[in-house]
Amino acid sequence: MTKRIDTHAHLGECCVFGLLSTEEDMLRRMEECQVDATIVQPYPGATAASKTHDRIATLCAKHPGRFFGIASLTPHGDRDAYEREMERCIKDLKFVGIKLHTIGHGVNPLSEDGDRVFATAHALGVPTMGIPGRVYRSPFRPLHPSGTQVP
Repeated sequence: MTKRIDTHAHLGECCVFGLLSTEEDMLRRMEECQVDATIVQPYPGATAASKTHDRIATLCAKHPGRFFGIASLTPHGDRDAYEREMERCIKDLKFVGIKLHTIGHGVNPLSEDGDRVFATAHALGVPTMGIPGRVYRSPFRPLHPSGTQVP
């Protein structure tokens, strides 16, 4: 039997986009849409991402095999604090990946901070989830996925 997996869900509140998702909301939507498992992360505008990571871990423990956590924290700022929280999520909370949020965290995947996300995930042996959209090398000329400049 084929399993339905929601690969992109959020728990908690988001001060960037003014959203709120609860455990009850996710369970109801999973039931309505006949989803077997959901990958969950904090919103990019979570007021306290580490506390939301803890809530996600609790949700995963309450519903094993139905929810899987993805760590998400802005890489802008204290490098050591970022890497410690990602390591805690992967090793202690048993999350399955790390999110690169280009829009909500304002991260260019080609930047030093973008590279930090990829390098941290690689070091921890987990995949990176991202929504790259358009990647820009300059404010005026977007980079095509093939690596060539778009006219």
